Amino acid sequence: MVTQARDLEKRAATLKKVKEGDVLEGTVSGITPFGIFVNAQGLEGLVHLSELSWDKVEDIGAIYTVGNSVKVVVIGLSDGGKRVAYSVKRLQQDPWSQAISKFKIGDVVDGVVQKVVPYGAFIRIGEGLNGLIHISELSDKLVKNPEDIVKVGQEVKVKILSISSTERHLGLSLKASSEVSSQKKLNKEELAEAIDEAIDLEIK
Repeated sequence: MVTQARDLEKRAATLKKVKEGDVLEGTVSGITPFGIFVNAQGLEGLVHLSELSWDKVEDIGAIYTVGNSVKVVVIGLSDGGKRVAYSVKRLQQDPWSQAISKFKIGDVVDGVVQKVVPYGAFIRIGEGLNGLIHISELSDKLVKNPEDIVKVGQEVKVKILSISSTERHLGLSLKASSEVSSQKKLNKEELAEAIDEAIDLEIK
C-alpha cells in the first residue's frame, strides 16, 4: 500500500510539470501485440505499435524486453492524465525528409522485396522507406502472379516513378529499371562501335 501510494504521488507530481512534446527517460514496463508500456518518472503510458519505428515492426519482442531503458516523447495526455501516449519514432529523423533530398523521379536504386501481394510487391530501399511496384510494372509481359517474378528477400534494382511526401508513397518499376540497364548497355556498345569505326577511318 505504501509503495502504491508513493507511485501515485510520483505520477501526480510528474503530471503537474509534463506536457506534450516533452522528452522523458523511461523503462519498458509491459509488452503487448499493439505496443509497449513505458514508465517514465512514474507516468506510465503506451507507445503504440505505429509509434515505435518508421519501419514496420513485425516482432516487438525482438526489439524490446521489460526493463529496457527507452527515451520517449509525450504525444498525448487525456482523461486528466489517466491516458498517456508516447512515441519513440518521433525522436528519430523521418526517412521521408531524407527521401525528398536524396532521391528523384527517374533514379534507379537498389532495394529488397519486403512483401509480395496480388497487386504487386513492396520494396524497401532504405530504413523506414518502402515503395510499391504495381503488378503492371513488374514485367513487359503479362503477370498473373507477382511471385512468379519476385520473391521476399530478393534484391532488385528499381526505377522511381513517383514520390509523394504527403501520402508517403513511392511508385517503383522493375521493368523500367531493366529498360534503363539495357539502354546503358546499348549505349556502351554503340560507343565501342563508334570508336572502332574511327580507328578504321584513321588507318585508312
